[in-house]
Amino acid sequence: MAEPTAATPAEGEPFDGRSWLPRSVRQSYAMRPVALRRAAVSRWYARFYAPLAVVGSVVGLMPLFDRVVTVGNLQVRVNVDGNLVSTAAKYSDGLSELGLVLLVCLVGLLIRACVRVSTPTIPVVMASLAAVALFLLLFFSLHPNSRVVLSSAGLGAAVVAAWILVLGVVHAIHLRRITAEPPTA
Repeated sequence: MAEPTAATPAEGEPFDGRSWLPRSVRQSYAMRPVALRRAAVSRWYARFYAPLAVVGSVVGLMPLFDRVVTVGNLQVRVNVDGNLVSTAAKYSDGLSELGLVLLVCLVGLLIRACVRVSTPTIPVVMASLAAVALFLLLFFSLHPNSRVVLSSAGLGAAVVAAWILVLGVVHAIHLRRITAEPPTA
């Protein structure tokens, strides 16, 4: 039987697949002060990412836009096309598909961020996708020639995108500040 800290398995022994590094090196790497700080920060921010992933996926399945229709002297808000999936299936304009891809990528990154984030890359990508989603939501509803306005679910989607944007930027800055290890004397 091979020694458990051996870097490679002995002849005829199965490879455990965990790492080519010895166990002592893996454990010492995971117990570095900067790795412990990163893990603590990741656990703290994961508390926010899980609910945002659930709310973001639910909001994406609700109608995001309403159309204002004048009936007599009253202005009435009417659902336009349904949720993001039905809009992408009905129209081939590219923007509906872009919104659907943004939603899937954003929810996937939020779920990934719930597990563990050790570098600022994932929070920066999340913040970038949230900024694009927020821009698209506000662009369609605030454009002067727009015939649609944000529904209550669309307003909720804009708030969720803004929260993801702020949380991603703050998390990336926090990780960047603690990533540098202090010099050893």
